[in-house]
Amino acid sequence: MNKKPTKLKCCSDCDSDKLSAIANVIDLYKDKEGSLIQILHLAQQIYGYL
Repeated sequence: MNKKPTKLKCCSDCDSDKLSAIANVIDLYKDKEGSLIQILHLAQQIYGYL
């Protein structure tokens, strides 16, 4: 009876694109000290909210 919820294909594709974009942002700023706020701003632009 443990059935996993199914995601719609379009939603999982969108999530995957967003996660990929976030990963790129993190890679871009990972070695820059004090860049957390900039990363959060960019993540908010990608997702539309935090």
